[in-house]
Parts: sequence; C-alpha cells; structure tokens
Amino acid sequence: MSEPLAFLNEFPEDLRPAVEKLIISDMTTADIFIRLSSYIASLKAANSSSNTASDGSESSSKKRKLDTPAPAATSNVTTSDALLTIKDISFTAPQRKKLTLTITPTHLVAHPAGGDAEFMIELDKVGSVACLPVPDKAARQWSFCIFPAREEGKGDAEVRESIVFTVPDSAPKQGVFSGSVVGFLAEDDLKGYKSLISAVLRDALDEDTKLVISLASEFVSAIPQAHRKGEKAYHVAAHRGSKDGYLFFLETGVVFGFKRPVVLFELDRIRRVTYTSVLQRTFNVVFTVAKGGDDEEDVEFSMLDQGDYPGVDRYIKKHDLTDASLSAARKAKTELKSELVNGEIPDKEMNRIVNEVTKGIAGNRPVATSFEKMDLDDDDEEDDDFEGNASDDDIAEEYDSDVSGHTSDEEEEVDNDENVEGGEDEEEPEQEE
Repeated sequence: MSEPLAFLNEFPEDLRPAVEKLIISDMTTADIFIRLSSYIASLKAANSSSNTASDGSESSSKKRKLDTPAPAATSNVTTSDALLTIKDISFTAPQRKKLTLTITPTHLVAHPAGGDAEFMIELDKVGSVACLPVPDKAARQWSFCIFPAREEGKGDAEVRESIVFTVPDSAPKQGVFSGSVVGFLAEDDLKGYKSLISAVLRDALDEDTKLVISLASEFVSAIPQAHRKGEKAYHVAAHRGSKDGYLFFLETGVVFGFKRPVVLFELDRIRRVTYTSVLQRTFNVVFTVAKGGDDEEDVEFSMLDQGDYPGVDRYIKKHDLTDASLSAARKAKTELKSELVNGEIPDKEMNRIVNEVTKGIAGNRPVATSFEKMDLDDDDEEDDDFEGNASDDDIAEEYDSDVSGHTSDEEEEVDNDENVEGGEDEEEPEQEE
C-alpha cells in the first residue's frame, strides 16, 4: 500500500480494497476517509484505556458486556454492507430498548437509526439461535435468542450474555426493512418478521450453527393456554431460585427465559437429569451440566406443573439423557431421610448432618458435639426421666389458666358426687366394725 494511503490500516482488512478503489475513482473523498480514520484511531485509544484497569487487567464492566463494536465496522454495516436492516425492533437483552437490527455478512448489530452500535456480535461467534413463541401474550409474538458460542470450562455467569429481541407475528410494512438480499428472498420469506429474519440468518450463519424453533416432536405442553385457546404451548412455567420464567425443550438443548440472562443448556453439556420434590401438583427438575473437564454444576428448576411431567420425561428419554433420580447417591439420600424419621441414624452420620446443616446458621459453631447430646427419645421416656421443681398445685394452676376460670354447673355436680362417694367409702369401715 502506498504511503499516502497508509491511513487505510485503521479500517478492517476486508474493507480496505473497496475504500481504496473509491478514493482512486474520486480523490475528493480522500479527505473524508482520512478524517474518519483519525476519529477511529482516537476511539480505539479511548476504548482501550477505559477497558483496562491501572494494573493492566480488564475492568469488570468489560467482562459483563458484549464486545464493544468498532466504529469503522458500525459505519459500514449500517449502509451498503447490510444484508438486512429492520427498524424499531424491541430488544430485551442485553438492553431493554427499541433499536434498529442490522445483519451483515459478518455481524449482527443493534443500533439507533443512523447511529453507532449499542451492542453487536460476530456471526462466527454465535453458538446457536432459537426462535421461540412468547408465552402469556394475547397477540402472538416471537423471540429470537442469539446465544454466543460457549468457551470451554466456563459456566453460565462467565459466558457473554445472549442477545434477545422480539417481533410480532405479522408482515413488516414497506419502508421498515431493507437490505441487499431482500430482492432475492422467496415470497414466503417476506410474509412475516419471523420468516424474513430466519431466512437471512440461515444464509449468514455458519453451516454448523443451527437456528431452531419449538417443535411438537420435541415437546408440547399439556396445559391449555388461557389467553389463546386452542393453540398449543411449547413451554413449561418454572422458577430458578426466586426468578420465574419458562423452560423450552428444543432439539439443541433446554432454554430458560425470558428474564435476563436467557440461558441455553446444550444437550451435550447435560450429564444428568434428576426429578426432586415430586408432589401431587408440582415437581422440580435438576440439570447437572458440565463446565469443562470434570467440573459440573447443578441447576434446579422448581414448581413445574405435574401435567407436564410426561412430556418432559419423554424429551429426556428421547435424547438419552441420564435420569439420576434413582441413582445410588439419590437412593442413599432417600434412605438416610427415612432413617432420620425412624430415629435410626448412626451417631457419626448424625453428627455430620447436624454440622453441615447448622454451619451457616450458627456461624460455624457446632450445635451438637455428639449424638448422645441430641435427645431423640420418645415422649414417654422423657416423662419417666422428668424431674421438675414445680409442685402439683403449680401444674394444676398452669392448666387452669388455659380455660375460662369458672367451672360449669356440671363440673360442680361431678365434684359433689365425688365428695359424696368419698364420704361413703370412709364410712364403710365403721359399719363393718
């Protein structure tokens, strides 16, 4: 590259030939690109300093957010590079905001109309995409969930947050969308937001990156939808801790949404599935997922409707997921609980349980140092060993305080009868003499 055009190094490598060709064809544009490259360089420097702490480590704010888009990429993806641009898309993650969605050959970008990107993701770093029906809405809507590819050995909290946006179940109006591929799409692809975005994403994503939807062949709920009668539901209402949401059982894995963060548990990461707290109306399910190597974590979802148990169980068996509900470890816990009820737990085991349960509550103070200090005897044995300081009169007085304090006429008659009978008993010996 000639020295006068050295400023092109600030532009992405795939854009340099096009910019250089444009400058050669019209030298009046050179000044604009020179000023633009200077602006890009200054933003890069500012971005680098803001994302690096004084000790050279990355700041926590950078770790929590998606990669910050480069202005050069932003200025190009919103113009001639765009495969598809749609205005006024409702994003719910990582920000709740209405923005313009732009899909380029290399990026998916969210930005205000005519402005720089708010957030973006490289298409080659997308792990999978799910298009899911939004539950509990009177009007049908669809949520697109863009899940970043997972890095080996990282848990959910360490993975970049997914991008989630919602579209209505209708066709976009003319002027709302544009792009270089629009003229080449099939007529069916233009009938709705869902089909339009799906068609463009399938062409832009790598062949190994799947775009999946909810299918009845994978899971369909047995619970009727009150807001849209007659339609099938593809979700199960559940709680993860205190957070309520919905589980979707897909061909690629299990999604929990739609409150942030929306998480995907890929099938190849789910090592075991365990049913717990199976009650008459609800049950819990625990997914044991791999984090990398031998590390794993248990993720529990509670309060699933018992009516959806058969569907969830069919999904687990279809994908050969290990049901650990009757495993040796789970069985041991069940037997241990049974022994606790029967009062037959060994001393050593009881000490271990007590110390574990009370560790957080008592500030690491052991509540009982031995099993003998825990009185698990029956009430009858306690009565035999009871030695109180209170007299019988005190005890009687205590019981009397629980009632009104005035005896009824019937009670007085009973007392009188007892006194009469007692008098007769005392007189009987005198008659015998």
